[in-house]
Amino acid sequence: MTVVLPSLQDLYASHQGKVSDKWDLYLDIYNDLLAPLRGLPVRLLEIGVQNGGSLELWSKFFPSHTKIIGVDIDPRCGALKFDNPRIEVLVGSILSPEIVARLKTEADFDIIIDDGSHKSVDILDTVAGYFNRVKLGGLFIIEDMHCDYSRRYRGGPLKTVTAMTGFKRAIVALYGRKGRRSFGRFLDRLTGKSNPSWMTDGSLRGLEFHDSLVVLQKRASGQRSRIGQRIVVGSRSEVEPVVVNLATKY
Repeated sequence: MTVVLPSLQDLYASHQGKVSDKWDLYLDIYNDLLAPLRGLPVRLLEIGVQNGGSLELWSKFFPSHTKIIGVDIDPRCGALKFDNPRIEVLVGSILSPEIVARLKTEADFDIIIDDGSHKSVDILDTVAGYFNRVKLGGLFIIEDMHCDYSRRYRGGPLKTVTAMTGFKRAIVALYGRKGRRSFGRFLDRLTGKSNPSWMTDGSLRGLEFHDSLVVLQKRASGQRSRIGQRIVVGSRSEVEPVVVNLATKY
C-alpha cells in the first residue's frame, strides 16, 4: 500500500504548534523541490528560527528525518522547547567561530535554508562558507531575496554590490575559468573571501531562481562536474556535414 504524505500546504493549514512565517509561494516551490527527499533520513539546517514553527513543520514534512537544526542570534530562541528530540536550536551567528566549530561536529546536511539577516554580505558569506556542508545531491536555499532590493536590508535596485549580483556572477562562473575569476573578485570585494573551493571543483551543479528564492544545487554522486563531451550521433549529415567532427570536450 502506497503511503501518501500530506503536502506542505496541508501541514501548514493544520498546524497548531509554534508559529511559522512563510510566504504562500514558498510552500508550492518547496513541495515540488523537496519531494524527492521526503522519504529519506534528511538532515536539515535552517538559519533563522524566530518562533520555531518551521522547525516543527520540517520535522513533519520529512517524517524520516534524522536531525533538524535551527540557528538564530536571538538568545530567546535558546529557551524554545520541542517535543521532538531530533530538533535542536543553536544560539549565535551562523558565521561566528563558535557556531562554525559546533556545526563541524555534525554530519553534512541534505538541505540548508538561509532565512537569516537577508543582508547581502551575510548571504554570500554564509553561502561561501556553508555550501561545502551540503551533501552531494543536496540543496542550499536562500529565502526572501526580494530584501536584496530594499534599503532596510542595505540593498536597493540601483546597487551593484548585492547578493543577487553575486548569484548572477556565479551563473557566469559555471561557464568557464574567466567567470570563476570574476566571481572570486566579487566575493573577495564583498566578504573578504576569495573563490570557495566548491566554485572551482565542479561541486555547484546549477542555480534556480524563483520569486524571492534562490536555490543552489550540489552535484550528486556520479553526475558530471563539467559540461563534458559533445555527443554527436547519427550517420546522415546532409545539411551541416562538419557537425560529425564536433565531438569536442569542454
